[in-house]
Amino acid sequence: MTHSFAVCAYGDSPYLEACLRSLVRQSVPSERLLCTATPSAFLKDLAKKYGFRYCVREGKPGIGADWNFALSQAEGSFVTLAHQDDVYGAHYTEELLRAVKRYPNLALFTSDARILKNGAIQRRSKAECVKKLLRLPLRLPFFKSTTAGKRLSLRLGNPIVCPSCAYRRDLLGVSPFSTSLRFVLDWDLLYRFAAEPGSWFVSERPLLLYRIHGGAATAALTETMCERRKRARCSGACGRKKLRRSSFAPTGVPMLTTRVKTGGLLLLALLLSALAFYFLGDDGFFAAQFSSEETGAMFLEIGVLFLLLFVAARRVKSCQRGIANALICVIFAARHLALFSVLIAGLWLAALALIGRELLGDRERLTAERAGRGFVLGAAAWIVLVGLLSALHLGGTRLWRILALLFCGAAFLPPLFRYAKEKGFAFSYHCTIRRETRTESVLSAATVTAVLVQLGRMNIAIDYDSLRYALRSPFVLDNGRGILSRSVR
Repeated sequence: MTHSFAVCAYGDSPYLEACLRSLVRQSVPSERLLCTATPSAFLKDLAKKYGFRYCVREGKPGIGADWNFALSQAEGSFVTLAHQDDVYGAHYTEELLRAVKRYPNLALFTSDARILKNGAIQRRSKAECVKKLLRLPLRLPFFKSTTAGKRLSLRLGNPIVCPSCAYRRDLLGVSPFSTSLRFVLDWDLLYRFAAEPGSWFVSERPLLLYRIHGGAATAALTETMCERRKRARCSGACGRKKLRRSSFAPTGVPMLTTRVKTGGLLLLALLLSALAFYFLGDDGFFAAQFSSEETGAMFLEIGVLFLLLFVAARRVKSCQRGIANALICVIFAARHLALFSVLIAGLWLAALALIGRELLGDRERLTAERAGRGFVLGAAAWIVLVGLLSALHLGGTRLWRILALLFCGAAFLPPLFRYAKEKGFAFSYHCTIRRETRTESVLSAATVTAVLVQLGRMNIAIDYDSLRYALRSPFVLDNGRGILSRSVR
């Protein structure tokens, strides 16, 4: 098996020499070519300096024609079309030879790559992680040798890095790259090449540094496409404005805007709800429920809650709206005791976690792990305190509540004082005056109302265990002698 590196050069790239140098430093030598359709003394001197065969194509430069020419000039059984801006790892050819030895019917070799931008290797982006997932079928024995399996990785996009590919030359044929495309030529070729016999092998080792810069062909084409898309959007918007002023609708008849459609749907929903109440509540299935005082109180509560949230959204400044909504939610929670107990329990858990952090002297940024350590230590401190007082025959609900308040003060006050000290006791902030529109206020108030009503339903029924332990708890907590005292029956 022989291998060739064919570098496709265009113009006098400042990154070309780094690419040639990386190919010369391969741990296993290969045939090296420098192919171009824009010959210059700069390219000729670099080819002579690093021992590359200099090949010049006559005719107009074009990415598809240039790649086809480079393939035709190479003599190796496998050919890698190296891009002039990229840098190859020293073991690229070595990995290729190892793959050929492992898979004698190998048709394509490719590898992972890292992004090189502004002279620094970038952290992996989400797009690179997605590409790794898309390449997963090519790492499975069955999929890498079948047409359907190879094309499976190409269905949602091209996860294969073009300059990392080494093609088996005798399977490519003559002029395999399309000369009519300016973009995604490699994707087009790979999809057709997947039908050829042989296996594809992916090495997830990053054997290539893929350079991104403003002068790259991909970046230039992407920028051109973005400009065209912006112009299309602009022309489309202008066209839509003209259509609104056109004579599609008769003169004097207003067109149905989004606001009119939304209002019509809301009106229809209210009408259907009124009909349902009338037919179900008169002598219908839910007549008993609708006629009860509890149902009336529930509807009244929902209406008042919606109005309060609506007024807060419309009349309260944006910087104070969160406080107003929180106050409304607390009042609602206090009315629905089950929800209020959940909120108090959450506050108590936070206090235990913070008191544990204070005991540890932890001043680092709060994470889930640090919060867990703080909670364990805080809960242990509370258990020890209650146990010691009970051993001394001290207890009672009043004492436990005082200690819980002291615990909360020790948990929440030190962080607040540290924050105030760091900020120099300057709590001033910029308050925007933006108010929500009427539609936004209605939607936000309806959403929060629906959520709170569902949460408030938690206190409808109490299971037997909760009722039983709730009845036992006053004696256990308020016997005046602590939790260790023996029950007297």
